[in-house]
Amino acid sequence: MSTTNPQTLREAFPSNVIPLSRLYPAAALMLKNYVPRPNTMGDMGYGMTMNGTPAVFGSGMDSNNLLDVRDALERNNQGTIRVDRTFGNGDTLNARFSSGNERGFTPQNLPGYGFNFDNAPRTVPLSGRASSLRPS
Repeated sequence: MSTTNPQTLREAFPSNVIPLSRLYPAAALMLKNYVPRPNTMGDMGYGMTMNGTPAVFGSGMDSNNLLDVRDALERNNQGTIRVDRTFGNGDTLNARFSSGNERGFTPQNLPGYGFNFDNAPRTVPLSGRASSLRPS
């Protein structure tokens, strides 16, 4: 292939399948054991074409053909404790403690990719009202 004559200058493999004898054994083993097989056809509607023309080299019907089908996992626990106190002179105190814990996993397009999240927010608001101030 050249910039002045962009033609493919070779014969395609029979049935467009590379013979096993042409594959390096270590690469073939890695492909067999660690690279997932396609489970869908085409670009799955992820916008890899613009007006029907591939926007990215190699983005034809044989690309973007793997959809990660693992389930997203989300666990969420939360709780709040509140204490209200009114004193004899009319003063009040309010205290609250809120806690949450959110953990999960969101898969991305390829198996083995995705992100784990672990959020644990805590809040402690206090409020009160004093009806009078006394000198000490």
